[in-house]
Amino acid sequence: AIFLKAETGATFAEHMTGDLLSTTRIGLGFERMAGTFAGSLVEVLSGHNESFGSAHASGRYSVHVLVKGSLGAVEGATLHRSPLGAFVDLEVDTDNKGGPDGVRALMGLSLDGDGLFAAARGLIGL
Repeated sequence: AIFLKAETGATFAEHMTGDLLSTTRIGLGFERMAGTFAGSLVEVLSGHNESFGSAHASGRYSVHVLVKGSLGAVEGATLHRSPLGAFVDLEVDTDNKGGPDGVRALMGLSLDGDGLFAAARGLIGL
């Protein structure tokens, strides 16, 4: 699925001397809706982010990539999806000029509560 995104927010931090730090971005993205990598996405956003200082707040863009998948078990020709999954989440925020840029990288495991309970119900025959 292709999607348009608009987001805005404000950040308050301890020992700030001014108002709230605002963030406003718009963008375009693509999300995988089915298959092994369902929920994975790529999006490109452009906008304003005061978290990098007022001098570097405007003209910023970011690229966000989220890859996630289910850790499934294969039995015969059928793939049984597991409630346990893994993900890698990367984001780069830059104004492509001198000054601060941001890079965020997360990876880990996820647990689908609904899938976990469905698997438990299947084991006990409900």
